[in-house]
Amino acid sequence: MMMITKALKCAVVCTVILFFSCDGEQQQTDKAKNDDKLPVTAIAIPVNDGWGYEIYVDNQPFIKQETIPAAEGFQTFKSREDALRIAKLVMAKMKEGKKFPAVTMEELQQAKIAMNSATSGILKQ
Repeated sequence: MMMITKALKCAVVCTVILFFSCDGEQQQTDKAKNDDKLPVTAIAIPVNDGWGYEIYVDNQPFIKQETIPAAEGFQTFKSREDALRIAKLVMAKMKEGKKFPAVTMEELQQAKIAMNSATSGILKQ
């Protein structure tokens, strides 16, 4: 049963990625192209002493991120805005067709995401 569940999840993820990576014909209008893609949305969620985010594909939960990706330890975002800024970055990567929309430390630095760790090279609060 567990193998079937993992296989089903993998199939769903592959299907979603396929939807994001297919552009259709160039002669179609932008609206027609967007109609072929599943809607992707993000919300900020309160967690422990901070914020995280969830990304939904076709109104179904796809990613639940309760900590800052790529950060040392289990750090939460300091603000709702920081969480949504990184969620939008991940959504953009998904729409570009990236199979694994990972966030790097460099991207966190560019987005000026506040973190606790003095060794992270990111703003401390």
